[in-house]
Amino acid sequence: MTDLTMNLPTEIVERAVRDKINAAIAEQLGDPQEMITKLVANALSQQVSSNGTVSRSNYDNRFEFLDLVAGNFMRDAAKEALHEFFDENKKAIKEAVKKEVLKSPSKMAKIFMDGITDSMSSVYTPKVEITFQTHND
Repeated sequence: MTDLTMNLPTEIVERAVRDKINAAIAEQLGDPQEMITKLVANALSQQVSSNGTVSRSNYDNRFEFLDLVAGNFMRDAAKEALHEFFDENKKAIKEAVKKEVLKSPSKMAKIFMDGITDSMSSVYTPKVEITFQTHND
């Protein structure tokens, strides 16, 4: 038998082996775009806890990540829209509340007295301070 000896620099051999390994991995992975699409779909459908993290307990992982994030975003946007609406209409709301209170002062007094009575029946000692301000218009 004849021994075949080749004196190739180590760098050339390492580069050739690395290129072959990379090519084999790329071939096994298939289309990169398809793989990315699958990874994104899996990440978005991942079951997570209410704070958006994967819990050790399957019981806590009751939400799909996409549903949780979208729901939180929608609630935040709705809160923001409502705050804007109420800020823009603050004066009108204030006037409507005043009119409603003036319509039935006895109802307002009843609500006030019920609140005082309920707090008096508490096991804690209530402290009630009532002050009246005069408005000089």
